[in-house]
Amino acid sequence: MKKLVIALSIVVIVCSLAACSLFSDYAPKETKRTSITVGFDASSPPMSFENDGEYVGFDLECAQAVADELGLELKLQPVLWKEKDEALNSGKIDMIWSGFSMHTGTRDEDYTWSEPYMENYQVVIVMSASYDDCTADLAGKKVALQEGSSAIDALKKKEGFYETVKRSLVYFDDNTEALKELEMRNIDAVIVDSTMAEYLTRKYPGLYRVLDELVAEEEYGIGFKKGDTELRDLVQGAMDRLAENGKLTEISTKWFGRDLILTGKDK
Repeated sequence: MKKLVIALSIVVIVCSLAACSLFSDYAPKETKRTSITVGFDASSPPMSFENDGEYVGFDLECAQAVADELGLELKLQPVLWKEKDEALNSGKIDMIWSGFSMHTGTRDEDYTWSEPYMENYQVVIVMSASYDDCTADLAGKKVALQEGSSAIDALKKKEGFYETVKRSLVYFDDNTEALKELEMRNIDAVIVDSTMAEYLTRKYPGLYRVLDELVAEEEYGIGFKKGDTELRDLVQGAMDRLAENGKLTEISTKWFGRDLILTGKDK
């Protein structure tokens, strides 16, 4: 009888381990951490931004869900986007999570990445009254982008676009400043993420217009210090479980009105 009980116990354990393996490639691991610090751009709605003195957004809500899943305290650290690498490499932050596009420029060499969790596109936003309908119409005009963003890499890859605007490009520390200049007609267009463009056109109907012509297709990921696979695996495992239990879909629906989550879809 004892042998039968032991055999059954072994079967249960093996099956449980197999289930965990199927459930996620990043199984839960013990950690000595008590907190995780997320670096983010505070001017990037709806992913991460300041609203009435609080930091909110889709990415920050996902980060909080991950911290809760791991039983860790979440610390939020806003950073200038052009200074994000310094903050990460100095240990001021543990990860960059803020509409962070993967596989652009040298980013694959510079970071250890999570799996992609959302699709993104680089688009051009203009004022609704603008006569510009395509990137060719912007030749020689003032086009703005955020310094340190993937917009510059997207722009350079867009055939013919960069050559026509490179002498009149305007760089800003954050997109909020760029959009203010756009509203004042001091610039003609801003290259932004499609998530931001959708948010702005929904929040301010009739103010902005997004050109139909895409600049680039991208994917969002969480960037970790190069070689920090331990923290990446910890966070990715939590993301996988949150995708499985529907929490990420719930957050996506809250912010976008639909499920945009890629995590877990190919497993």
